[in-house]
Amino acid sequence: MLGRTDELAAISAFLDLDGAASSDARVLLVAGEIGIGKTTLWDSGCAAAVGYRTLLARPVESETPLGFVALSDLLADVPDRVIGALPPPQQRALRVALLREDAGEPPPDQRSVATATLGVLRALAAEPAEQPLLVAIDDLQWLDPATGRVLGFVLRRLGSLPVRVLFAARTGARGELPELITDGLGAGVVRELRPGGLTLGATRELLFARLGFAPSHQLLVRIQNVSRGNPYFALELARALDEHRGPIGEQLPVPNTLRRLVHGRVARLPRRVRHVLLAAALAPGASIAMLDASLPDPVAAYLETAEDAGVIDLGSGRVSFTHPLLRSVVVADAPVREQRETHRQLAAGTANRTERARHLARAADGPDAEVAAALDDAAAESRLRGAVEFAAELGELAVTLTPPGDAEHIRSRSLAAAEYQFECGSPGRARELAEPYAADGATLALLAKYQRYCGDPMDVWTATLRRALDVAEDDPLRAAIHIDLGMAATNAGNMRELAPHLQAVRALAARPQDPLTTARIASTLLYADFMAGRGIDESLVAPSLVQPSEPSERLATEVRPSYTLAVAFNQAGELGRARELLDREYAAVLAQGDEASLPIVLSVLTRVEVHSGNIARAADLAEQGVQAADLSGIPAAIAFMASARSTVHAVRGDVVAALDDSRRAVAIGTELSLAPVILPAVEAVAQLELARGDAAAALAQVAPYLDLVPLVEPGFARIVPEGAEALVRLGRLDEADARLTPFEACAAERGRGWAQCSAGRVRGLLLAASGDLGGAEAVLEQAIAQGAASTMPLETARTVLVAGEVDRRARHRARANARFDAATATFAALGARLWIARCDEERARAQLHAGSVTDPQALTETERRVAELAADGRSSREIAATLFTGVRTVEAHLQHVYRKLGVHSRIELSRRLGR
Repeated sequence: MLGRTDELAAISAFLDLDGAASSDARVLLVAGEIGIGKTTLWDSGCAAAVGYRTLLARPVESETPLGFVALSDLLADVPDRVIGALPPPQQRALRVALLREDAGEPPPDQRSVATATLGVLRALAAEPAEQPLLVAIDDLQWLDPATGRVLGFVLRRLGSLPVRVLFAARTGARGELPELITDGLGAGVVRELRPGGLTLGATRELLFARLGFAPSHQLLVRIQNVSRGNPYFALELARALDEHRGPIGEQLPVPNTLRRLVHGRVARLPRRVRHVLLAAALAPGASIAMLDASLPDPVAAYLETAEDAGVIDLGSGRVSFTHPLLRSVVVADAPVREQRETHRQLAAGTANRTERARHLARAADGPDAEVAAALDDAAAESRLRGAVEFAAELGELAVTLTPPGDAEHIRSRSLAAAEYQFECGSPGRARELAEPYAADGATLALLAKYQRYCGDPMDVWTATLRRALDVAEDDPLRAAIHIDLGMAATNAGNMRELAPHLQAVRALAARPQDPLTTARIASTLLYADFMAGRGIDESLVAPSLVQPSEPSERLATEVRPSYTLAVAFNQAGELGRARELLDREYAAVLAQGDEASLPIVLSVLTRVEVHSGNIARAADLAEQGVQAADLSGIPAAIAFMASARSTVHAVRGDVVAALDDSRRAVAIGTELSLAPVILPAVEAVAQLELARGDAAAALAQVAPYLDLVPLVEPGFARIVPEGAEALVRLGRLDEADARLTPFEACAAERGRGWAQCSAGRVRGLLLAASGDLGGAEAVLEQAIAQGAASTMPLETARTVLVAGEVDRRARHRARANARFDAATATFAALGARLWIARCDEERARAQLHAGSVTDPQALTETERRVAELAADGRSSREIAATLFTGVRTVEAHLQHVYRKLGVHSRIELSRRLGR
């Protein structure tokens, strides 16, 4: 560790060995070029972690394509009882991934493996007395992607666990720290340590300590210049100098020098030794027994010769090259023909089917039916183990090696590889693989799925589904296609196009189907009947309501009966029942680590909590869902969560955040034709604008969609009362009545208390604006009672606020103030800042206090409000509607304002007030 005082101090500080941690870093990456000393520092860090429980892994290049190899090393010493304490789905997934249990159907998905790993770390960190954990991985550049994804998942969720992560990685090889690990980590979580070159003095000490070599100052400077302080390079140069006594040119490029030097060390070994080294290089980490079984001659003596030459290390019982550069040179020096022959020998000597297939593929000099079949089998086996990345790689390799004339196998293997790619999160590549073979119904349906997840416009993937329907023959497939097309029509708000698909689904429902198809049909019919205004027929889905964590429940979350029923309950205002079902789904996807489904569940659960007034939980759920959506990269998931989070921001009065999320949701929702995304987002902003007193802005949000919402169930038309209220406050009373009346009738017919409360609030405003204060008071009293019964506090409080406005107009000041106080208390509990400000404004108007504006001649409170609205560009009619007074009264107030402020027009008034 010559010259590494600063680096060792940095590692010590990271591990907090002196109890004085100075940063929030959880991950330390020691990164640098070959030979700079990364592994030595990493070893020192592991040795220095006194008091830590250490989990170690040392990946090698040949194992990079394999699934969960490094994870198996990390968790090799974890007791079985720790895994046995996990939920059953996680237990099975992790045991299969770690090869502690045979694979089978259904295959474990990577999310479950990741969630299980997080559970193991939590358990280990809690025993025996919260002993800290050190997860240490050397040569991170060779980390298998499956383990990398698991680590990324875990690192984003460590929270306050006493866990530190120490990586060592080579720069320039697959990136210093793969994005699949760093993606989503907060600022300051990862800290990099890049060891620099040794000083001249440290290099001198190194050469003497390791080689007994004491060069002259001039020669030392040359070594230093060529090696640039890299200790491995310096040692190699010094060895060459000691053997050949030849000078080293100062300008000699380092890679060429090292290549020649390493080549010389390997080339001097006997040919048979080099052949054994080639086999070891092509199967890194291979045991001596495995090499013995593969090669014609016993290998022990040859390996000892190579170890004596300092090329390999046999200390672990396996063949390890003393540096990756040596392995690379051994392979590069071997002719291609010899490499292929060695791969054939290795294939014959390994019992691992996957490794055998990989060696056979490397041995092939062209398409080979037998090898392609072996790769196909290996890919399927890897998928069953949950190593979908490796399955995808092997699957594509199987396609490449299938003889060109074998069209059927090329097709089937391409489609299998496409599904592997989709499962490991690459829908774009899946689409590319499937497109050339999309002719039959099943393949076209798969292609439509890939297109949808890629974010293709709805008309693109629905066109693919229609093609699939034209050629599909079996009932389950036709049912699935009709359901998908019906879902597309629903999301686009196209009820006319939905009808024929529903008719077809109903016809298929009358025939016997497999359980999953039956469940999906039932889910579809329940929601279709609900959308048609026929209520919620729970009997349709009752037989299919199984625990979503059951392996038999393989339906996508969005078409699961329990989820569909929860969505209907939410729209109907039965929030407790919706929450119960959604919490069950939420727990299931968390237990399985199914982050792709989290946004689907959390977008609805967030709205349930917003409607229920549980804003703190809604905010937590929204943030979790947004993070999961962004990590998934699925446009629809991003849109759903942005829309849901906009409702939280709107209630809290976070104007900029609400507008940003709403715009994002509307933009993606419009591109993908997702009405369920767009409508809640514009509703949220309309509410926010009404809270700010800007009815024109609120109407601008909802106006483009008022004619598109179906008035068969109030839950689908929440923007209608918002738009109608904006119209009333803008003085457009006839338009408001035309919008409100159908919604009012629908709410009454369905008996939805929350909707009757909303409709009553707007009807009260409308009656008051028309001069019928008594009628307004009666309607509002009834609306408040209906709102209280619906347990939607925001709707009720907004109605109480409007009742206070009408009481103020009727000169019932005491009752108005009581209303404002009651509304304020509810808004405060919700954290609704803008609505609290609205209450304060109305309370101030009720007191009719005079106050100074911009002139010593004070305006009354009413004059001040009239002046501000006029200065903002409102017409007298709009001002009259907002303040519940007549147009002539507004004009009279304006004349008083002009006189007091010395202005003669609205333009002058606007300038005087700084508008």
